[in-house]
Amino acid sequence: MKQEFLQNIFEPFAREKDSRIDKIQGSGLGMAITKQLVDLLGGTIDVKSKEGEGSTFSVRLILDTPANQEINYKLNGRCIALVGEENALYETEKFINELGGQVLTATNGEQAVKTIEAFRNNVGDVDLVIIDRIMAETT
Repeated sequence: MKQEFLQNIFEPFAREKDSRIDKIQGSGLGMAITKQLVDLLGGTIDVKSKEGEGSTFSVRLILDTPANQEINYKLNGRCIALVGEENALYETEKFINELGGQVLTATNGEQAVKTIEAFRNNVGDVDLVIIDRIMAETT
């Protein structure tokens, strides 16, 4: 997206004029609705974009557990891919395993893509990919 359009992206019916997407149908309401939902949940949404390369949307929410409510999460074998520094992955991998999840790990983007592709070709889909913020900026 062009930098000029980013200031309007969360407005209703906003669509960037671009010959590459003119034939794609859409009302321009998706980002406005998303922003309203994030605002209702007390969060923030940010977008970074480089024209011709792509856009990154970041949503931050603080989700509290109701007082005196026990949480019993089970991942039931779901597959989660973790991408980050080896030392940082250990505790998260351990936690996911304790919840009954299956974990794939990678220390860089290229390794992550190969690992996920191999898993998909031989086993099945990856349900979630978590990328370390610092790793995302350097790979």
